[in-house]
Amino acid sequence: MELDKFTVEKLNSTNYALWSTKIQLFMKLKGWHAALKDEKSPDDDKAFSAIALSVDNSILPLISGLGSASAAWKKLEEIYAAYAEEGADFDKLAEEQAKYEAVIATAGPDMEHQ
Repeated sequence: MELDKFTVEKLNSTNYALWSTKIQLFMKLKGWHAALKDEKSPDDDKAFSAIALSVDNSILPLISGLGSASAAWKKLEEIYAAYAEEGADFDKLAEEQAKYEAVIATAGPDMEHQ
């Protein structure tokens, strides 16, 4: 097994449970796991970049302005974790994602993320 070529399927509206497990394992492998909970982690930039690069292009605007791995992790968990349960309503998830995308599109590139 060659760990330098480790890949994670990008997060989309249907694979949060698997994606989050693999990203957590990747963060542990790299020694960046603390950054998922601590904005002051010295590895925050690396962890944030890993998260941002592992999400679908349609999801990236939801986290791009957050600036820390822990904020991005929390936002993605807030949006997608409830839908990772068996029997999740993916149509409702798509509606929620469209709502976030509409807010981002309306606000433009200068939108401040909370």
